Amino acid sequence: MHILRLLAAAFAALLAMAPVALSQPETSSPSQPVPTKDPAPPAPAQPKKTEPVKPALPPAPRPVAEITLKVGDKAPPLKPETWVKPFESAAPSTPSAPPVSTAPLALSAPISFELGKVYVVEFWATWCPTCRDAMPALAKLARDHKELTIIAVASSERKLKKDVPDTRLETVRAFVREHDEQMPYPVLFDGARAMASTYIVPAGRVYVPTAFVIDATNTITFIGDPHEAGFLNALTVALKAVAPPPPPKPTTPEPIKKPVKSKPKN
Repeated sequence: MHILRLLAAAFAALLAMAPVALSQPETSSPSQPVPTKDPAPPAPAQPKKTEPVKPALPPAPRPVAEITLKVGDKAPPLKPETWVKPFESAAPSTPSAPPVSTAPLALSAPISFELGKVYVVEFWATWCPTCRDAMPALAKLARDHKELTIIAVASSERKLKKDVPDTRLETVRAFVREHDEQMPYPVLFDGARAMASTYIVPAGRVYVPTAFVIDATNTITFIGDPHEAGFLNALTVALKAVAPPPPPKPTTPEPIKKPVKSKPKN
């Protein structure tokens, strides 16, 4: 009987604990959520796209002034400031030095080109070695072709400081005296650049020497360096157009042929 009492007491204790165990809900750790399915594998890391390094662009060129004087245009008249060597003194046939003008600085009347004549207007400077190199060939052309007039324009003499007297005209005169035999053609001084503003600037030229070939119709047929082959080609064509025709070859009368007498038959 004692054993039965012990078993009944143990069974009663188990019944008392059962509601407590059944009333506790199933929980999970808040930091580890329960997955509903197997997690997907992480996506591979994509390499970052890097832009190629672009080289630095060169600075934009300065805008070029519009060229308004071209080959094929009519030659504008010259606006001389002062004559260093006038037309009358620069005779191509004179072997010695033409006198250099000592007239004061004064504006002269514009020079218009005569129809039927060929001109070369060359812009040069005393400090320019390339200009000196071109002088012998220009001198030979002036002496060999009486129908050609070469006019040298000193338009790019360098100015001194403001507080220094302007001696550019005296520099040009001294240079022409020293190179008189190499310059048997008229020379003009263009200190105010009035002639440069109608020739060099509108033609877009930025250096000297620059020559303009003007044919017998007052048309510009070449603009450029007188050392270029195109200069001599354009000048040759212009000179051929005005060259006088060669004199006719002398003709000698043909000798009078005497009739041949026939021999009498025997």
